[in-house]
Amino acid sequence: MRKSVEFDVKIYDNKIEIIPLEEVDGNHNYEITIEDIQAKNSNRSLERIKYNFTTEMYPCFVSLESVKSLVEDLGLDDNLLLYYIREASEEAEYRSSCPIDYDKLPFWVRQYVRYKAAYDALFRTMLSNVPEAGYSGTLADITFNNPSSQASAKSVLNELKGELDKWKQEVENCGQYGYAEPRRTIHHIRNRNHGHHVNLTTIGRLR
Repeated sequence: MRKSVEFDVKIYDNKIEIIPLEEVDGNHNYEITIEDIQAKNSNRSLERIKYNFTTEMYPCFVSLESVKSLVEDLGLDDNLLLYYIREASEEAEYRSSCPIDYDKLPFWVRQYVRYKAAYDALFRTMLSNVPEAGYSGTLADITFNNPSSQASAKSVLNELKGELDKWKQEVENCGQYGYAEPRRTIHHIRNRNHGHHVNLTTIGRLR
């Protein structure tokens, strides 16, 4: 859905300042179009210019640079990565079994978002390139041609998936993956004749 934003314009010599008169929304792409600009002392006019930008993504639990470091040689679009960082951040909050403090994000949450965003962006990019190239081979459950051209990206994808699965478990269990949390402990004398106490522990849930 396209939305117009009212704005004011100020011109300083060869600079143009565009000032929104209303609050712009986060998590949105905006386009600025500049046209019909004519030079003051001649008949020359400026060619039409279009500029696109993305407002702050929220929630955004990791920086763009931290995700790019995982896939820096694969040329993924920054806006695509920002979108998947936001999506992964929302999913981390949904999956977490304990409240997330935005000011003190746990390490396992940040790691999950990094690998989730990188994996999803790379996977989507590879799928979108398949029809254009006309390749065939195997990527997850998808088949395409000439897999050698995708070998590097596929290798990175597999590595990302392994890390993603690990950090997903950490997020779902508040960083306590592999531990059991006792719900209650019952102290009980099994048999007076035995003369000793036995501790019976009931496991409430696995963490």
